[in-house]
Amino acid sequence: EPITVIEAPPGFGKTAVLSQVFATAVNETPVWLSLDIGDDASLMVDQLEAAFARAGLMLPQSPAPQDAAVGLRLSVLTAAIERSNRRWLLILDNVERIGVQARREIVEPLTRFAPEAMRLAIGCSGPLPLDLSGPDARGLVAWIGPDDLRFTVEDIRAVCGRSVTEYRVRHIQQRTLGWPLLVGVLGAVDNPAAPGRGRLGARTLDNFLHHRLLAQLDPAAARDWARLAALERFDAELVERLLGRSWTRRWLDQLK
Repeated sequence: EPITVIEAPPGFGKTAVLSQVFATAVNETPVWLSLDIGDDASLMVDQLEAAFARAGLMLPQSPAPQDAAVGLRLSVLTAAIERSNRRWLLILDNVERIGVQARREIVEPLTRFAPEAMRLAIGCSGPLPLDLSGPDARGLVAWIGPDDLRFTVEDIRAVCGRSVTEYRVRHIQQRTLGWPLLVGVLGAVDNPAAPGRGRLGARTLDNFLHHRLLAQLDPAAARDWARLAALERFDAELVERLLGRSWTRRWLDQLK
């Protein structure tokens, strides 16, 4: 389909999937744009022009000036894509981070009026903040969600190593519900040499803790748990003694 949407919470491997699509593109020139908070429409057009130019797109010798309307600059860019006689794959990761203006003036027009020579792949954490009802009704959108990204028993066995017991595999599947990041965390414990262990860097684990655990707590509780991170092990009784809190059992229940 002309548009592919990967929509799932953090830790499900959206960026990993998009990276694989980028690396294995055949008969298409891939262009990657990782979006961030604060990217307005004008900045996003700058980034698109630069990304396509790096990928080899010949932009007009007299492009639209940078202070021109965003719509005009986007039209000039898409016209250049059509004239290039090449197939293109534009990957937009973290689309939920950009503002309403950038979504309305750039991303949504690209989903509705994209050049025939370009496919679009979108990665989003949480509900997609775009209206794709029109293209979806015409069968132009492929949706990939959490259920498509969950690890199967075979995937879990590959992470943990072939020597892992069937009981352990089923236990991990039950504990993680196939959530790839958590499978990687538990699999690394079972098999320090597992292929997934090298990818579990500090930043990945930090995102896991903040998005899936601490984010469920109120700010005061989250700060206390962050202080407890220095301890190798702790239980409700130890926390009560260290922090003087009497409701830590409720916190533990919240994290289950």
